[in-house]
Amino acid sequence: RGGDVYVSMNPLKPDARGRTKQDIAMVRHLYLDLDLYGSHALAAILGDPRLPQPSYVLDTSQGKHQVVWKVDGFTAENAERLQRAMAMAHGADRAATDGTRVLRIPGLYNRKYDPPFQVTAKKLSAAIYSPADFRIEPQTEWLPESRTAIPGQRAQRSRCEISQSERDW
Repeated sequence: RGGDVYVSMNPLKPDARGRTKQDIAMVRHLYLDLDLYGSHALAAILGDPRLPQPSYVLDTSQGKHQVVWKVDGFTAENAERLQRAMAMAHGADRAATDGTRVLRIPGLYNRKYDPPFQVTAKKLSAAIYSPADFRIEPQTEWLPESRTAIPGQRAQRSRCEISQSERDW
């Protein structure tokens, strides 16, 4: 009927009444949202020796991607700290690093665009990763937008031009 459909990347507790950090039953996935300069950021992630091979890469629209790792052994806080660090290192959307994030479902359509874009996924690994597999220092604080692995490219955006995830956050 034209509606966008999403799936929660981490299961919620059976008695959850919302989608907050306290409602997460366990962390099963880490992810990054690559909207701005997505293909460049994706290549940098795939070539980063500090990161394991992603489990999946979703193409959510032309040049925009979501990168997903299947994981075990993470707390919600540790997962968010690591996602912030990875987002900062690779120019991903830093507002999309919460453990309650929902992502698009492969095979369905992203209807934000005309014509709608069919979401696709590539499986790159069947491994389930632990915190020790990620050799990047987690970020304990929310850091300003100015630091990024894609020098100058985010800075070229106007100050009022922010992503939907940033507005949601």
